[in-house]
Formats: sequence, C-alpha cells, structure tokens
Amino acid sequence: QRGREDRLSGLLARSYFEELLQHDWQVGLREGSMLTLLAFDVNELGSYNDTFGRAAGDACIRRIAGVIGACFRRGADVVARWEGGCIVALIRNADSGSLRRFAASVMQKVLDQHIHHPRALRQKQKFVSIRAGIAHRQPSGDLPPQTLIEEALQALKRAKDQQQEQIAVTGVAESS
Repeated sequence: QRGREDRLSGLLARSYFEELLQHDWQVGLREGSMLTLLAFDVNELGSYNDTFGRAAGDACIRRIAGVIGACFRRGADVVARWEGGCIVALIRNADSGSLRRFAASVMQKVLDQHIHHPRALRQKQKFVSIRAGIAHRQPSGDLPPQTLIEEALQALKRAKDQQQEQIAVTGVAESS
C-alpha cells in the first residue's frame, strides 16, 4: 500500500495523485467535462537551499504547500507535491476564463508570505515566489491522462523560460 500523503509537504503523494488523475480522466471521458491541471514551482529553490540549507528549503516547501493547498477548497480539488518544489492541482470543470487570474492570486498569496530570499533574481522584494503552468482540456480516449501532466509541466517550463511572464497556459484557456 503506497502512502497517500507526501511526508515533506503534507499534501497528497505523487503516486496517489496519479491514481486520482486516472479516475478523474475516466469521469471526464464519460461526462464530457473539462479537466485543468495547474503546476506551481518555487523559483530559485536551489539558491534558497544553498543560502539557508536543506532543512530550511524543506520548511519553505512545507509552508508554500500549505498556502497553495488552502487555495483549493472544493471537495473535488486534488493537490499534491509532484517533485522538488513543484506542486500540482487538479480541478474539474473550471472556468477557462478565470484560470490565469486564479493562478495569479495563488502566486500572490505565496509572495504575501514574505519568505526572505536574498538571492532571488527576479524580484526587487527578495522574497520566495512561484511560477505556474496550466493545462486545460477535455479528456480524450485517444490520449492517456499523463498528457494533462505533460502539458502543464511544459507550460510551467515556458513560464520559467520567459523573463516577464510568470504564468503559461496550454489548451482551451490559452486564448483567454
């Protein structure tokens, strides 16, 4: 029996998240509903760990996980630690027009924690921040559920690669 909780973050474990994604993908196929996967990642976590040590980095991840987890309040929302400082959230039937605004509000709540990061390169305030990648699609029998994860992680990578934009979206929400 694999554990359902990630010991570091207190969120769901990646393996259990993948099981729930599989289930929600099947439900989405049956009902024709949309699924959204948001992937958040801590900016410059490596330099944070280098500055304050691994234990402080783990405490930072725990704190950020708590903030992100609290943003997802619906019973069907699923939030898990993916790996490192990456946290993913799966939501059903989200309004594609508000996804970018919602991700921005989550990012602001993390910034509002004022977790000091003296080596943060991207901000004047020198606080820990996160970036977001969003994938939004209707499940398809032609694609595996992992497609949603891959798309969200690719969007997250685009957000990291872009100097100004901190949120990247793929799927239906791209045009919004």
